[in-house]
Amino acid sequence: MIRALLAILLIGFLVGCSRLTVSSVGPEQLLPVERSLWQLNIGSRQNPQFTGLLALRISGSGIEAVVLDSTGIKLLAEKIGPDGEIEVQTALPVIREKGLPAFLGTGLHRIFQSAAGKTSVPCRQEFLLQRCFGEKSNGRLIKSVGFGPFELWSVEYLINKERTEPGVSGAVLDSGWFIPLLRLERK
Repeated sequence: MIRALLAILLIGFLVGCSRLTVSSVGPEQLLPVERSLWQLNIGSRQNPQFTGLLALRISGSGIEAVVLDSTGIKLLAEKIGPDGEIEVQTALPVIREKGLPAFLGTGLHRIFQSAAGKTSVPCRQEFLLQRCFGEKSNGRLIKSVGFGPFELWSVEYLINKERTEPGVSGAVLDSGWFIPLLRLERK
């Protein structure tokens, strides 16, 4: 019984994300243009807990993000540094209490800044930490980080090839079972 369990874990560890192929899109193309507007949804696929607009501005010092509700009221403004450091500039008290600044800052860093790294192979192994960036067989672009056979977080990108400006038209960040999904759709 224990040998079978160890064999399953070993196979899962060795296989990892080998189903990915090398992507033609580089991590640098995942950043949106200098200024962009996104529809933001936080929650499960069927039941969003929060919906709003997200305005992003990319600068040399990172990402500046502003979250607006449907009426245009600014709920949150923050800067996310290239290293993932989050600096909250303004946030309504209820937004701060719910932990949205840290959740959104970490999510945006993982989606746009955290480079799983484009290499000649889709996955890199650093002891038990595995970083993957590549395309699945159905053409979806995936970036993920795992620990051993367990996936810590993953981002699925929607690449709009019909647009005149190349890049990401949407992204879904999945950070685990009990953490809500973070979905972005380009406006």
